[in-house]
Amino acid sequence: MLKKGFCLNIILLLLVNALIAQQANSKKGGTSSKKGHHKTQAATVPTKVAKDSLTKKPEKDTLHVVLGEVFKTLINGNGWVKNDYGKWINSPARIPYEDADLNNVYYNKYEVGKDNFKEMDILPVSIKGKKYYVLAVRFLKAMQEEQKDKTKEWKCYPAVEYYVLPSEELKKITAHKNVLKENSALNLRFIYFGNYFCFSAAQFKEKMKKRIEWNITNDHPDDSSVDCYFQISLSPKKTKVGTMLRLNYSLTYPAKDNVPADPDYTLFDEQFYEIPVANWYRFTAP
Repeated sequence: MLKKGFCLNIILLLLVNALIAQQANSKKGGTSSKKGHHKTQAATVPTKVAKDSLTKKPEKDTLHVVLGEVFKTLINGNGWVKNDYGKWINSPARIPYEDADLNNVYYNKYEVGKDNFKEMDILPVSIKGKKYYVLAVRFLKAMQEEQKDKTKEWKCYPAVEYYVLPSEELKKITAHKNVLKENSALNLRFIYFGNYFCFSAAQFKEKMKKRIEWNITNDHPDDSSVDCYFQISLSPKKTKVGTMLRLNYSLTYPAKDNVPADPDYTLFDEQFYEIPVANWYRFTAP
């Protein structure tokens, strides 16, 4: 074995020689040695790392929810209900209350009625590159607000209830045209749904995008073996102004064999919306 002192002497000698060589290079090269030094350092960085650091862009939305424009709209007509006295009463885009006192315009939930909707819209949405459609129901929703005197009062505001449909569900809509002979039902399977207040035209898509992103993160429809459906039931009726379509809608689940149960058509004896047939044909046009 080498003695410890001898090893230290060799190390010191190597350090001195390196220092002398460095001083000689600095005198000879001037500024060029500094450029050479930077080049050497740059050369030690792996090519891929250097390239990524220059070309890397800010991360985009990893959920990739892109909403298109509304291309189908079902405009509502009148809402009808049989009141407590057995008389049919109606209101534009709203099913009135059975109780006459609640149908007073000074009642703060009068605008909401027993149920209401202005229109149903269809628009495309891309989620992680896959195409879906959104059925959006525009309606008025009541919300309690605290007043200056600390009391709470109901206020009505525009709102949206949305349902994300697999792309194949659109074919069901465009195929549902034979509605004048008998009662029928349109069952639209959805994978996500939600609702929100919509105070401006811009918020219609802005809030919908955020809500669908929340659905993707928190809801897992594939974990359930039960499908959910938005069911529209239709009943044709001849009137003095021509044939009209009576309409009700609700959420439903399969009864058996993964097929939704037929709607309760007796509900048309109590309440319904009534729309011109032309409105339905425009909604179901290819």
